[in-house]
Amino acid sequence: MNYSKSSNITHNWVTLLVPFCNSYSRDYSATDISRMTGIKRIKESCEKNKNGVEFKLAEKDFFVIIKSEKRQSLIANYIKNFKNAKREDLVNNLKIPLGTLKRDLTELISKKIIVKKGSKKTGYYCLNNPAKK
Repeated sequence: MNYSKSSNITHNWVTLLVPFCNSYSRDYSATDISRMTGIKRIKESCEKNKNGVEFKLAEKDFFVIIKSEKRQSLIANYIKNFKNAKREDLVNNLKIPLGTLKRDLTELISKKIIVKKGSKKTGYYCLNNPAKK
């Protein structure tokens, strides 16, 4: 499956960038994150979905990843293990051509959906919070 063509570009890359945003738990509500990623939020008291795996985001909000959905499983793994994943990790693990990633990042930056923070060498991409002025 070619993810760069399978759905809206914003959904593709915002989904992958949410876990790497240093301030996602402060700037975005669980509802916002659920809407942006397409990952279902559940209440703490809910039972685990037998077809999914439950995980906590920012030690407060619970979400469900559907294991049979390869892309959601990859996102769950990044949230759990690779919060500081490099761009090359995304390319290698998701089998997305580097040119596609660069083009998509460029488009997201031009639309101010994501912004680069920090210095040129040590900066990182994160979600832009439109509520902040």
